[in-house]
Amino acid sequence: MKKIILSLTAFTALVFAGQHDMYPNSVSVVLGKDVNSKGTGLANATFHGFRYNKNIYNSSEFDVDTYQIAADFASADYLVGSGSTSQLRVGGNMIWSIDTMNNLTPYFLLGAGFSYLGNPKNGLNSLSLYSNVGGGAYFNVRDDFALTAEGKYIYYGPDKSTSNVNLGVKFSFGD
Repeated sequence: MKKIILSLTAFTALVFAGQHDMYPNSVSVVLGKDVNSKGTGLANATFHGFRYNKNIYNSSEFDVDTYQIAADFASADYLVGSGSTSQLRVGGNMIWSIDTMNNLTPYFLLGAGFSYLGNPKNGLNSLSLYSNVGGGAYFNVRDDFALTAEGKYIYYGPDKSTSNVNLGVKFSFGD
């Protein structure tokens, strides 16, 4: 019975699969985890994020396929001292997609932004710039709906960096 359900699910996903760039706009909601934090003061923080994508129709493999605005919010126990630390990251990314003949679309991203880190209990507040590089994949379930998985390395400076992974859903819309 499990094989039949799995086969029907796979068949449905292939039959109703969509292309990643059929719509000019998309939004994603993600849930993820910061791992391997160095110097950020957050201990494996769980974050929620929102992404807005502006998809570009192009024919060259080397042109940017998508411009993205990303916002992530995390809250965790601070590694030094006490209290809860919050972090807000807002940035822009350029995404290069690898077109495939099926519903799985891998991509690479490169971006930059700013991060606000705050702990009201011990007075820690900082604003810093960051750059990030990463990759991921969209699994298109329908033309306007996809599952997403992504990993990024975020660099704040020589003594401060983190990696994060996230999973989410993407909704596409527009003409």
